[in-house]
Amino acid sequence: MKSLCGASKDDKFVEFWKREIGLSVSRTFSRRIAASEGVVKQLDLYGKLKGHQGCVNTISFNSLGDTLVSGSDDKQVILWDWATKTSKLSYPSGHFDNIFQAKFMPFTDDRNIITSSADGQVRLGQVLENGDVDTKRLAKHGGRVHSLAVEPGSPYIFYSCGEDGFVQHIMDANKQGREGPSLVTLTPDMILHILHLSRMQAMPFLEEHYERGEAAESEEEGGGGDDAIDFGYSEDDDSEEGGNSIECDVG
Repeated sequence: MKSLCGASKDDKFVEFWKREIGLSVSRTFSRRIAASEGVVKQLDLYGKLKGHQGCVNTISFNSLGDTLVSGSDDKQVILWDWATKTSKLSYPSGHFDNIFQAKFMPFTDDRNIITSSADGQVRLGQVLENGDVDTKRLAKHGGRVHSLAVEPGSPYIFYSCGEDGFVQHIMDANKQGREGPSLVTLTPDMILHILHLSRMQAMPFLEEHYERGEAAESEEEGGGGDDAIDFGYSEDDDSEEGGNSIECDVG
């Protein structure tokens, strides 16, 4: 007999048992379950959240899962109570172009929200006690900024990546962000789109692939050849899932 995830009942039991005793990391487990055909086929429309005046490019849950933040081509950021399908707060982001990503910073009581945009800016919105929102620029890329990745467990540290080929390491969400050229440098013919963090403490790595492109670990050390390079962090981990990692995919 097949389970919800398309596997036998025994396979399903083993999957949950491995997760329970720590042999399966949460990220891998959630991807297997959430992306399974059986789960997707049972999804149904719960409701529609209406409030933006342009295309919605990003949504993200808070840590409790009861609030959504969305960003749009209308340059507005909206916080939603998805259960009641109502808007809790809406504010102008301060961006001059389409918002590509919006995320809550952890351990800030959902009061700190970071955004990135086609205008190259990375901005912070801080919800004040009176309900007003103070926004400011934290960093600036030389091209559109597609992705933000929050360092797990930190209310201050996150990364941004954009079409200028730079990853910016923003150390403190309450201070001006700084560019980190020691992280990764890419040739102009490559576009950096996806940045994903999964663990706070890690060691850096550069992984070479046989694709077009170049990279360098620092401004002083240049990459060679026609290979593409993935930048990231990894930890030693004996689990069969391959351990924990911080990944930066180049495409």
